[in-house]
Amino acid sequence: MRKITYWLIVSFVTLITAWLISKPNLLGKLGLIIYRIHFLKTFPRALATVAAVVIVVAVSVEWVSSVRSSLLRNGLLLFLLMACVALEVKTHYDFQSWAISHTGKKLRVGAYLLPLLLMFMVSSPWWIGTKKKS
Repeated sequence: MRKITYWLIVSFVTLITAWLISKPNLLGKLGLIIYRIHFLKTFPRALATVAAVVIVVAVSVEWVSSVRSSLLRNGLLLFLLMACVALEVKTHYDFQSWAISHTGKKLRVGAYLLPLLLMFMVSSPWWIGTKKKS
């Protein structure tokens, strides 16, 4: 896979994730008001939030990919990947509680999709071929 295709996929999934997260049902909207979560109320705010997370992870992955030692690089990438898996598990357990489980399918799918996107990005140096040889 080429880098341009990779970034097009990441951009497209970022847009979809932000759109899904910004569309909770009535209980989800009420929860956003009660808990004062202003950064997910509208699509532009959700897009800025999701894009900020994606940019931080992209910069982290590029920084880790520039490490010369392959053992250290792979260890750091594995640590980041396990952190994303832990985020996915935490999201799953958060959506098991009564209050959050009734926020709507779109918000739920968007919340599950974001850690999957991050896992895709963290694992990319292993299959794109961008890592440096030591």
